Amino acid sequence: MDTRELVDQVEASLAQAQHFLGIADYDTQSATAGAQRRALEGTPLPGMVAAHRDAAAEAYDALQRGSEHVNHAYAGVIALTKAPHLADENHDWVVGTLASVVEAMVAAGKATPSLEAGTTHLFAANNPAADPRRVSSQLVKARDELSLAIPHVSTAARVVDQAAARHSPDTQVGPAQPLARAQTPAADGRAHHSCHTTGRAQALKPVTELLSHS
Repeated sequence: MDTRELVDQVEASLAQAQHFLGIADYDTQSATAGAQRRALEGTPLPGMVAAHRDAAAEAYDALQRGSEHVNHAYAGVIALTKAPHLADENHDWVVGTLASVVEAMVAAGKATPSLEAGTTHLFAANNPAADPRRVSSQLVKARDELSLAIPHVSTAARVVDQAAARHSPDTQVGPAQPLARAQTPAADGRAHHSCHTTGRAQALKPVTELLSHS
């Protein structure tokens, strides 16, 4: 696979991740607010709880699907860190995208247990035969778990948004060629320095190690 194809693959994965993580972020916050409202009611109608349960379940599903696309993006960026793809011209884009992808992976991983637990509590609360006190307790637990998930889901969505918005370099003609980023006035004004590709690759090591230690 040549460099342009790898970049396109990463960008397509980021676009899909952006879509699903956006859904996860919205639905997690919606389910949390709903669980809070129902908990304050004391004896909520089961049908009303079901709406929040469904929102939480959709958030969990969207988070998992978004995470899969983030993982695909990670694999593509890692491939771009290797010869002959990595070059001075695309180094900033590769490093920046890799850092965002790793941060999104870590955040999604932290959100998953709480989001799953919150969804489980909402399923338990949506039981017409349950004691009202048990329903209220399950709603409070759901609210608390979902509240823990919110900042991590939001972080994953935010950093993927940033990565998807990052301008990718243009490619040179030909297979397996390094990327050549079009120059802009801002880019022309920056100080440039010479660096071998191997040195650039070494600069990526701390970022990749972040994931293994998370």
